[in-house]
Amino acid sequence: MYPILEVDLLASIKQQLQAMQASGKVEQLHKQMQLDTKQFVHHPPAVKGIGKAIKNRTWLVDPTITVRSDIKDHDGQVLHKAGTRVNPLEYISLSNQLLFIDGKDREQVMWAFTQTKPSKIILVDGPIIDLMKQHKRQLFFDQGGKLVTRFGIKHVPAIVYQEAHHIKITEVAP
Repeated sequence: MYPILEVDLLASIKQQLQAMQASGKVEQLHKQMQLDTKQFVHHPPAVKGIGKAIKNRTWLVDPTITVRSDIKDHDGQVLHKAGTRVNPLEYISLSNQLLFIDGKDREQVMWAFTQTKPSKIILVDGPIIDLMKQHKRQLFFDQGGKLVTRFGIKHVPAIVYQEAHHIKITEVAP
């Protein structure tokens, strides 16, 4: 038999943590995490691949899907059978137009805030919290570029709205 010579892992971690606390490293890491989080909230990462519109471009998106499996209501009644093509815009409407802008571009920001139709403003880049405070209005951010990808938007500013049972998208040049 041999004696156990390995260091107790939990005791080692505890000792390292105590040393970090004593040296102020834990507090330093905590402050850096707060700064990083604040920076992320105030200025989320820009959506990659989105440029400034240099010409007007308009297209339609058909949101129709093919149902993969039966869709049932809360009572088990089949609303749509598997294989059925369903366009959600036949049942609900897009109540506001969506304006996609680069929040770092002052011209685009001013354009968005002067639109007369009810709109939801969605940033693809820029200081969202500062803009909300400045304009006293709720704004949104397309984190990860999910919406611009879904709509095929490559340039901003862009307007998205419902036209009959389709979504109409227009990239707007200055």
